[in-house]
Amino acid sequence: MPHGPAARYLQAASPRRGQRHGVPAACAVTRTPRTPVAATGADRAKRFVASPPRTAAAPRQRPRAYTVALRKPRRAAISAATIKTRIADGVLHVLIDRAAKRNALAQAVLGELGDAFRAHAADADLRLAVVRGAGERCFAAGGDLHEFEGLREPDAVREMNRFSTAALDTIRDFPVPVVAAMNGDAIGGGGELALACDMRVFARHARLGFVQGQMCISTAWGGGADLMRVAGPATALRMLTRAEFIAAEQARVLGLADAVQDADEDFEQALERYLAPMRERKPHIMRAYKTLARTARQDDAWRAVRAAEPALLESTWLHDDHWAASAAAIARIAAKKNA
Repeated sequence: MPHGPAARYLQAASPRRGQRHGVPAACAVTRTPRTPVAATGADRAKRFVASPPRTAAAPRQRPRAYTVALRKPRRAAISAATIKTRIADGVLHVLIDRAAKRNALAQAVLGELGDAFRAHAADADLRLAVVRGAGERCFAAGGDLHEFEGLREPDAVREMNRFSTAALDTIRDFPVPVVAAMNGDAIGGGGELALACDMRVFARHARLGFVQGQMCISTAWGGGADLMRVAGPATALRMLTRAEFIAAEQARVLGLADAVQDADEDFEQALERYLAPMRERKPHIMRAYKTLARTARQDDAWRAVRAAEPALLESTWLHDDHWAASAAAIARIAAKKNA
């Protein structure tokens, strides 16, 4: 049974989509229209985790969208219970419930996260959304190293980046403000999730770490553009090149944290203290303000950085230094498990 913050969240009960009714899973697909059927985030994530690296004996074939539903992923699917949502008093609460995995943003998790925000975007009664991770250790961490290990083709890297960026764009473009309740560290891709939100409330022990450089890759998912916009190019460049972990109080000074938990309150009190004035605003007013903010920050400079980011990710991702860093990280994790 769930416990802690997770106990207060209800699992979003949406039916599995993207399944072809009446067609056995083992049946071959000869040719179906390219118009995609509706699919869950987990189903869409199979598109780029299912293809093995190309070898000389197996030349690359053009991926076909209509085969996605029948392809088997390399790793076990993430439970649909990973993303839990509830609505209370006009506030959409979204919980990433993977505390044991540091709330890591595997591709299926990102897909479910995007689905959750898409499902509620038309709700005219919402005035606010809050995203948080389960537990106290991490708000969110980056992707699954084992899952990413198989992404060694340019097409697969581009599709992963497109899919992940689209998931975070559902937050950037959500019609009401989205607050990141940073109950713990936001690391790598988790930092990109935090910056995709409109505001951030830090627990006292929470840190923000754009540490992609440790894996010898560039930023992705639109996070580099967001960091440059929020922190400014000079601070962002320092954070990236030094792979710094920014503590809560320092984040407030840099404009990366909008509020920090006080020493004499728990995190839930700090979060509610920050949200309380926004609860008094009417939903249509919150939508108007979010539209103003989105229009102002998605300017030409932001769009230029966004346009440059995919190619930079691809070139660094496919470099031998990235694979060496990935192998070393996987070995360290295995050593800790066996210790």
